[in-house]
Amino acid sequence: MQQRRFGLGLAMGLALSGCGSDDSSGANGPAGPPGQMVEVDAGGLGTGGFGATGGFGATGGFGATGGFGATGGGGSGGTGGGSGGLASNLPNANVSQSTVGDGAGVVLISSKLTYEPSGSQYYQTWTGLVQNNGASIVCFVELNVSFKNGGVEEASFLAFADAPPYQTSSSSLSAPCLGPGQIGGFFSNGFANTAMPNITQVDVTIGGQIYPGSVPHPSAPIISTVSSFEKYGAGTGYWAAHGTVLAAADVHNVGMDVYPVDAQGLVPDRLGDFHLEAFYKNTSWSFETNTYEDTQAPGQLHEFLSFIDGAFMMLPPQAPQTYSFEELRQMATAARTPKALAQVRALWRARRDQLAARRTR
Repeated sequence: MQQRRFGLGLAMGLALSGCGSDDSSGANGPAGPPGQMVEVDAGGLGTGGFGATGGFGATGGFGATGGFGATGGGGSGGTGGGSGGLASNLPNANVSQSTVGDGAGVVLISSKLTYEPSGSQYYQTWTGLVQNNGASIVCFVELNVSFKNGGVEEASFLAFADAPPYQTSSSSLSAPCLGPGQIGGFFSNGFANTAMPNITQVDVTIGGQIYPGSVPHPSAPIISTVSSFEKYGAGTGYWAAHGTVLAAADVHNVGMDVYPVDAQGLVPDRLGDFHLEAFYKNTSWSFETNTYEDTQAPGQLHEFLSFIDGAFMMLPPQAPQTYSFEELRQMATAARTPKALAQVRALWRARRDQLAARRTR
């Protein structure tokens, strides 16, 4: 997995202006062999070595052709397939899912927990997919997860799902929302002082917001092409996504998030690129994401756009602020309007990117 480098000050400026666009860096060259990323398995990981990764859960939650949103800025992406089964790299752990607020109907369909040595600590990631099996449009889907061993919490994460862009009645920002049947992706991370022990229990709580009148955003750029490729040549194993986006209206601060899905239905990483300047109607943008390492090409891609409606306006620089994930959880609980939730989500993304930048091999 390639290390990312992020512009935290830029991310915080976007957050304080109410923008939830992506802040991941674009094209980085390969930085030598990455450190080992361990796929945590309930069958046995101790501090003395790595246990076998075992088998994988069912992959019934993924449609074979539902990965690409060719129109509507990704709004139609990932609607194929049912919700049967959870793809997980913890096949022996008991998984409990519950919902709060307007999250009813949204379910976790893919979950992958990994960690790797990073200096004197361990860098952890939690990636996956959610699907809206309900009848309502659910926005700002929030996930809180606790990974436990024998009742003792070993890791916890906060995540906001990336999703197709919708328009609410009170904001010029695109809101990440899941219509009935649609799929969203998430990526969260953190650091721990010790290696991950066996995981026997996973408790997931999913929340969200329903805003009456929400519709697929009419200004959403159109993703005309998207595909994966080996960025540094065949056989190198560094996979990225590239493609073309067409502007359907004047927008700015466009962020692209791409979630590759492997043959087991698991998400190995989150890829991203961004177009911060004005993106004028009837123009195009050729994007190319950062990379992740794998021996096989992804079987599917789920891609999502975020943006601010209208032409670009220069904003004054904002002083960076740092919040803990627990503070962000409390802020998310208190936030209810699309603008407030967009600000919390952007602050969370900036915090997540800051942690990723700390990772060493």
